[in-house]
Amino acid sequence: MFKEKRSVFNPGLEKGKVDDETAAAMGELIFLGQKTGNNLKFREAGLNADLSELIKTTKIKTGIAKDLSEKDLELMKSTVGILISFIMAPIFTDDFGLDHESRIEWEKKAGLRNNGANGQISDSAKKYYHADSLGFNRCSSATKLISDLAKDISDPELKIDFQKLVKIPPEFVEKDENNNIQYHGLDDEEKIRVVNELKSVARNVVFFLKV
Repeated sequence: MFKEKRSVFNPGLEKGKVDDETAAAMGELIFLGQKTGNNLKFREAGLNADLSELIKTTKIKTGIAKDLSEKDLELMKSTVGILISFIMAPIFTDDFGLDHESRIEWEKKAGLRNNGANGQISDSAKKYYHADSLGFNRCSSATKLISDLAKDISDPELKIDFQKLVKIPPEFVEKDENNNIQYHGLDDEEKIRVVNELKSVARNVVFFLKV
């Protein structure tokens, strides 16, 4: 399902192999950032070859699927697909750090928050930008999906084994002294660390559920 791959090198990203469409989106976003005063630094391109086996199917293991209604089984398959998408999503940082308001203003200026981008950015590059794993909403959605899956596993032994895998990084659930989720106050490097921890949990969950 992957297109032909070629080597790319971008600030913050070691040499690697990504497909042409991803390379084009990355290049477009880097150029846009340079043109509008925000240096995007890609840490992970978002296509990891070791996940190729993971995405072939979202078929659920028989021991788990046998106790699910058709509707719940389809919901679990959909959840697995969403988690795979999260695992494979890119990771990149910019010049704004914790200044979220300035980031929003830049996104508006760059055409990333509206449909009228005035030709500044393609739809595919815009979609790739919003797939960034460091976005809290994306992480929060993955966290909730992972946590909710346990209720759909009726076999007691499988449920126990599953719950052992679900070790959500505390930064996504615990609050700081100002009653804000800790993740919001982390610097870029700390966010990358905990997001990769969450991706590792998601990867373990997917391999546990699917054939």
